[in-house]
Amino acid sequence: MHHSPLLAKCAIVTEDGWCLHYAGSYREQIRGAAMYTNKLVDPSQARISLAPALYHVQEDPGESRNLIEQNPKLAAEIHQRYVSWLEEVGTPAEHLAGRRTLR
Repeated sequence: MHHSPLLAKCAIVTEDGWCLHYAGSYREQIRGAAMYTNKLVDPSQARISLAPALYHVQEDPGESRNLIEQNPKLAAEIHQRYVSWLEEVGTPAEHLAGRRTLR
């Protein structure tokens, strides 16, 4: 796994139809990583948003209305469940570090 928001971006869908788009925060890992000296992956060049976003896919299947500002607690809960799952399955600490913070 590369420590890059571009390569790590995922969507987390809950059982009640909420979908959190999440890319993690890898500033510390990228700063000291030898693999990034050649800028193989440059997050500043992304054509997609790397900011967390929250959608309710039952009401908005095209994911056009980001509801994260209206539902920060829900986004935090979904994120925490995701981090807990990563811990449960034994994700190595160096890969988990960039996932621990939502924003």
